[in-house]
Amino acid sequence: MQWRLGLDMGTTSLGWSVFQLSQSGEIAALHDSGVRIFSDGREPSKNGKVGDSLAVERRNARAIRRNNDRRISRKNALMNILVDFKLMPLNQSDQKSIERKNPYELRAAAIERKLEPYELGRALFNLGVRRGFKSDRKAGGEEDSDFQKKILALRQEIVPRQHKLDR
Repeated sequence: MQWRLGLDMGTTSLGWSVFQLSQSGEIAALHDSGVRIFSDGREPSKNGKVGDSLAVERRNARAIRRNNDRRISRKNALMNILVDFKLMPLNQSDQKSIERKNPYELRAAAIERKLEPYELGRALFNLGVRRGFKSDRKAGGEEDSDFQKKILALRQEIVPRQHKLDR
């Protein structure tokens, strides 16, 4: 008597069946069959859904590392450009002392007076580091309209100052 074993291997299951064969090799009868289901083997993700691929966490961590590397690379490239244009010192310890200056105060001072080259470099470096920032606050409401009025008033106050500096 001849037998044939059929297997169906899935990712979390194993199906099997045993057939009895005739003398000519044809299937004569199904002797037995069954399925064995295994646990998924994946632990629930901390941040994702239960059953997410294990690659999701690795991919997310890799994306974070790449973004950090790109940010550091952009900062280094910007610093090199500022050094080339003599807006930042070549010596790193001097650069660190310039970086301690408050860039927002320097930007505000630029309205009143001409900045020194290193001061301008510090303000530009801050703009490069904070590039693309956009508030995630939702527009609308009474607070926003007051805020917008204050912005417009400040702009009107700044414009005459710039004309005085140009003369």
